[in-house]
Amino acid sequence: MVVLLTANGAVAPFVQQEIGVARGARKLIVPIVQHGIDAGTLAMLAGVERIEVDFGDLSEALTTVRAKLEPFVQTESKRLAAAATAGTPATAQPSPLVLAGLGLLVLALFLVFSRS
Repeated sequence: MVVLLTANGAVAPFVQQEIGVARGARKLIVPIVQHGIDAGTLAMLAGVERIEVDFGDLSEALTTVRAKLEPFVQTESKRLAAAATAGTPATAQPSPLVLAGLGLLVLALFLVFSRS
């Protein structure tokens, strides 16, 4: 689950409920969080590593998301390869490259539409 969390979304109960459902289902959560959001409002994202970006600077936001997702993609690729080598079925997770691309696409769309 890619969560694009703005200040308004952080205090919206339905957003927290959807994050809670994903956590309960043990889904992978990649939160992209607006810089400056009070950590106390993150509720269901407590303890989840997040990517903090400034939505006011498109170029910097995309650079930050890409840089933060690269180590994650490498870790997930190694985990999937280790599971395949051990003959253990990997959990149903999306391809790390698909996830990285999705995160960048969601962020880019949000930033483009927020300027119009």
